[in-house]
Amino acid sequence: PIDSGIFYLGPGGVSVHRNNRHLPRTRGPRHDHDQRLADGLQDTLRTFLCLCDHPPSSWFLNRKKDYKDGRFSQVVSNALDMKLRDDLERLKKIRNHRGLRHYWGLRVRGQHTKTTGRRGKTVGVSKKR
Repeated sequence: PIDSGIFYLGPGGVSVHRNNRHLPRTRGPRHDHDQRLADGLQDTLRTFLCLCDHPPSSWFLNRKKDYKDGRFSQVVSNALDMKLRDDLERLKKIRNHRGLRHYWGLRVRGQHTKTTGRRGKTVGVSKKR
């Protein structure tokens, strides 16, 4: 993939996909985004290493203010699913409104439910005998 120019050097020396290559320039010196890692110019590498000194901003990370440790972090793959499941279990355990809506299988984010969302478990009327 380095030869195709898809991956670029990002903060911490990590490869960054071309869709996200504009993000490291929020802080630090500017650089040419079409410069590939394989070209390896000294000035460009020095600029990229300068970018490595500045970690990504907290708004860029996908786990904001973790409940247990209070840190901002980037969670990936199975850990992201586990964190989401733990959050929902915690909300259900403390009987939070959002947790109860998840438990009942209803809409959580304030949508109207009078006419939509009628698929799912049906609650019918029993016939008198």
